[in-house]
Amino acid sequence: MTRNKELLDEVQQTFKSIMPIPDESQEAHLLEELVGKVQTDMEYIEIELPKIEMSIERLRKEIEAQSSLPSRMPTMITILAATYVPLAFVTVRTKDVHDIPI
Repeated sequence: MTRNKELLDEVQQTFKSIMPIPDESQEAHLLEELVGKVQTDMEYIEIELPKIEMSIERLRKEIEAQSSLPSRMPTMITILAATYVPLAFVTVRTKDVHDIPI
């Protein structure tokens, strides 16, 4: 049993020399440092999140505007064709234009 305790102590010392285990005060300091980093990250996210939301909303509106443009295109072509085609068959002679009283 004494040999096992000695062996266990030897293994512990080997592990401590390879990777030192922090004592409670060092552990508390490491935790405080970690909490500070997390808090800094959360503050950054709090600042950046509204900016990202605004960008997403702007992009959503632009995408909606771009997607509605092709649906309006046939309507505009129809209106232009409805006015241009009949006018294409109308011929005006310059003599008739000069005879119109002003």
